[in-house]
Amino acid sequence: ADYTDGDPDGLILYYNFLQLADTPQNRHRWRVFLERCGGPMGRNIDLNALIGLTATIEISHSEWNEEMRAQITRVLAP
Repeated sequence: ADYTDGDPDGLILYYNFLQLADTPQNRHRWRVFLERCGGPMGRNIDLNALIGLTATIEISHSEWNEEMRAQITRVLAP
């Protein structure tokens, strides 16, 4: 991800909230995520369509295997 203030090469962000398993709960999570970042809606979505979209997010930092990671805690509506 690229962000306003920081490394011009971007940053790897982890978002463990979304999963690809086809369950009602996961479909709802994907719908909310896509609505908040202005992504395409529909039964079949090409994930390449998410490239270039902009979203405002909140992040937290946590340690994973002795490495500090930036974890998305919330995707905010525009």
